Amino acid sequence: MARPWWECNTSQRFPPHTGTRRARSTREKMPLTFKKAPLVELIAELKWALPGAPPPDVAQMPGMPFPIFHAAGDEEFFMRFGAQAHQQGFSNAERIIPPGFPSPPFQVVYRYRKSGVSKDVLQVGPGVFSANALRPYQSWHIFRPSVGAGISALLEARAPADKESPFTAVTIRYVNSFTKELTGGRDSATFIRDVLGIKTELPPAVAKYMAADTLPIPNFSFGFPTNNGLKMTVTVADGVIEGGPSCILDMSVQTIGKVAPNADAVLAVLDAGRGVLHNAFLGMVEPIRAQLDPEGIDEG
Repeated sequence: MARPWWECNTSQRFPPHTGTRRARSTREKMPLTFKKAPLVELIAELKWALPGAPPPDVAQMPGMPFPIFHAAGDEEFFMRFGAQAHQQGFSNAERIIPPGFPSPPFQVVYRYRKSGVSKDVLQVGPGVFSANALRPYQSWHIFRPSVGAGISALLEARAPADKESPFTAVTIRYVNSFTKELTGGRDSATFIRDVLGIKTELPPAVAKYMAADTLPIPNFSFGFPTNNGLKMTVTVADGVIEGGPSCILDMSVQTIGKVAPNADAVLAVLDAGRGVLHNAFLGMVEPIRAQLDPEGIDEG
């Protein structure tokens, strides 16, 4: 049976977005952006197996004991990654877990930023790497080169014994916060139902105890396999951002199988996941599109 497309070496099938046609298109039209975008953070994350550590999904389950983990060679790996990140312009390093303390598997130890106004961040730890875009976010097409640079740094920094180890999970995630300005004063439950189009219905045995003229306070997730072989998860919640009430929309797409340790293969997965999330988001916010103040042309 043929392997899923994300497990294959896709360097020939999915070339980087640097061709003449793409460059010309970018010059001729600006990609769609929102001046009042609700995006708080975009995360592109890679995870890989660690000898002696539980799988990522198990290690990070609620209620699991804090695993003491300190693999030989971690510090050398962090130093190699830092050197590679510096070459890519991410010269400001911040250590999150102090030296000498055990590093939980799949938790960030170092964070790297560019000097100046860039909000792009690279993070690395045992079994985990992420590229993060913070506010003000412009578009995936602008952020993608930073993701590619981080993946290249990671692949170069891996120890020789790990060079061919596949990634066990590749995830792209968008965290959005709709504040009062965008909800139009609606509470989160009403906004999620009437604008985002996510409807919930309590069973009669529970609903009979709810006060009249109220809606359930949202805080739930749902997930499903996508029609392009990935897995999508959507979380909605009533929350607080920067001290004010907010409706949280957290959407992610993740691989179901392993991904080849190849930059083009990883970027192909992220591009596919981003396409799903981008189109789903545009459809969900269509009722308030004008309030988001769009500019540019949607390139898909």
